[in-house]
Amino acid sequence: MSSPSHTASGRLRGTAAWLRRIDSGLAGYRAQRSCAGGTRLELPPVEPRAVQVHPVAAETDLPNLDSGFALRHQLLRLATAVERADQEALHHRSEGARLVYLTEVRNAVQVLVDVVNRGGWPGRVLVGADGLAAALTIASNAGLSEQIRLLPALEATVRNGGAPEEDLTHLAALIARAVGSSSLEDAALLVKACAAEGAAA
Repeated sequence: MSSPSHTASGRLRGTAAWLRRIDSGLAGYRAQRSCAGGTRLELPPVEPRAVQVHPVAAETDLPNLDSGFALRHQLLRLATAVERADQEALHHRSEGARLVYLTEVRNAVQVLVDVVNRGGWPGRVLVGADGLAAALTIASNAGLSEQIRLLPALEATVRNGGAPEEDLTHLAALIARAVGSSSLEDAALLVKACAAEGAAA
């Protein structure tokens, strides 16, 4: 089984290849965007994904943010569980395997959202490169609404040098593609909007 770090790198390469192939036309995102605080991006209507994450995770399931080792271990464990369940769902294509995958995603995203709410997107100094890759793996499997909530926190960490810019481009591209965009320019607009509001905050 590949590690979260290797898998996230492969996903980033796949995203880069996809971005090189897409057309230059814009499909949407012309409404005003907002990434600050609890406000929402005004996106075109899309079909909701099956993954719906409960807003609060059980306190016993959360890592101690004072311990980078504990947080890194938690992220790696959750990302590995998501990837394993994803592979099982793709292999067996059964309702049961799909349910296991959705459950693992829900649990992982619950923890990541709560971690971000409490201390921002975990940076390289705190969780290391593999912990960053694990966090990106979890976010990549999240539902659209959770990805939108997580994007500003990742942008802030990237702006402060705590995460590679490729992680931000990857997550922004997933959001843009989920709402029907066919252009890297839409992903760049998302990143710029979050950066501008973060600098003004």
